[in-house]
Amino acid sequence: MKKDLLHRKIPAVIALVLCALGTAEAVTVSIPGDATYIRSNTGQTTQNFGGDSGIILGTTQGSSIYRVLLSFNLGAIPVDATISSVTLSLTGTGTDATSTNTPYNLNLHQMTSGFSEGSGFRDGAGAGPVNGSASWEYRGPSSTPWTSAGGDFNSVVLTSVVKNPTTALPAWNFASTTAFVNAATGSAGGNLSLLLKLEDSAENLSQRRVYFLESDDSPTSANRPSLTVTYTTVPEPSVAAIGLLSVAMLSFRRRPVA
Repeated sequence: MKKDLLHRKIPAVIALVLCALGTAEAVTVSIPGDATYIRSNTGQTTQNFGGDSGIILGTTQGSSIYRVLLSFNLGAIPVDATISSVTLSLTGTGTDATSTNTPYNLNLHQMTSGFSEGSGFRDGAGAGPVNGSASWEYRGPSSTPWTSAGGDFNSVVLTSVVKNPTTALPAWNFASTTAFVNAATGSAGGNLSLLLKLEDSAENLSQRRVYFLESDDSPTSANRPSLTVTYTTVPEPSVAAIGLLSVAMLSFRRRPVA
């Protein structure tokens, strides 16, 4: 009889102890980011555009390849947090009627080198190697060159959207994927740097495929790049919780079982 009573009490005691120890808490944060673009056009491979309110992505026929660089500070996310979802939101600023009327994959990659956004402008102010800012040839800090011109990034596609440059809608929402979550998890407590580019088969100079987006310098804060991360943490057990667990364990040891 006493043994049955003890068995019935065990689950209740365990539940009480677990509650005292703390449960996982889901947190969702929206993180603003730095954003700029780089271009391969002859004479502008060292130019920085970090101060522009807009960013350009794609290709111009016979002229340039444009890629977008993004960086998000994940310092507020604990390194031991379990990240369950990561999404990226960008805002388009219009369509390009002279581009090829075809939808393309716009792929997001994790960068393997960081960069300095800089404060240069499209009108020519601010050259990369002079002010230590990102350009096609340089990643910024101390005028350090990329390992490969055009940005250092992992070939794995984290997530993508499909957009036609002639009809691209303002909202660009990059969905959460396992690869994206893994990239964010590995960057928790630090910076997550991302590179956005046209799919490999379309990133050439045979046709015009141009997209226009808002940067972090956009006058409208709601249109700036934003990373939304959902993660869980387990609170550290309190002194009271540890004491309760100890008392429960001792009561099981000392109670005689009939």
